[in-house]
Amino acid sequence: MHGKNFDLHLRSEVLQRGRGDFPTFEHACLYAYRYMGMHFHAFVKALSNENRKIPKPGADDLILDFGCGPATSLFGFERAAVGRPLAATTFVGIERSQSMRNLAEVAVRTLDLGHFALEATAEQGAMSCAELGSGRANRLFLVFSYFFGQNLEYEIIEEVARAASGTISRMRPRQVVSVYTNIDIECAAWMPNGDIHYWYRAFIGRMDWKPQIDEMTYTYPVPSDLELDPNHTASGSLTYDVQAHTVSAQ
Repeated sequence: MHGKNFDLHLRSEVLQRGRGDFPTFEHACLYAYRYMGMHFHAFVKALSNENRKIPKPGADDLILDFGCGPATSLFGFERAAVGRPLAATTFVGIERSQSMRNLAEVAVRTLDLGHFALEATAEQGAMSCAELGSGRANRLFLVFSYFFGQNLEYEIIEEVARAASGTISRMRPRQVVSVYTNIDIECAAWMPNGDIHYWYRAFIGRMDWKPQIDEMTYTYPVPSDLELDPNHTASGSLTYDVQAHTVSAQ
């Protein structure tokens, strides 16, 4: 069924651009149908940033994705990891919605990933990293696809930082790669001080890392039948800022 035939109330009230609870598997599928393409292209754009080289995940690497949704980042990594054994990479996704985790499992199994876990909390995700990674990792990829674009609280930042720090301490990776993508203008309305990077900066500060934010703006064409607002289909595009940075684990 195409987007133009979806119930508009369902699309506008439940989806809420990622802030819905996705009470059923169908809701999660609906969200993925509407937004997964945009999120995928933004993530691929971050990985292909010529100003800051992002290594490709492979064997003995571990991906820890906060707010993984339908595991969109895995498809981005798969696009970027041409010629590398992504199936040998360990993936741990953290997603509060059970129906979205169910959808993510479909995606993970589609990519034939051998080692993966989908957890509801950051603490559970950190524990799964230690269990699946056999105590070590070559590279640790921390993924934040629009996670910090939500209306968060400092307790969430502390929880995420503890999970990231604990995983680094346990896994002792040779390198830590943090990939962060965020929507631009829409976030400013509910972000502290109108700064769309506020919560990401708070996380970076908690980790005692130096921010290295690169902003790249690109346009993703939105098919008219996927536009939420039936009176706003003429624009056909959305603009995103994409950031990525790499830090070496001490």
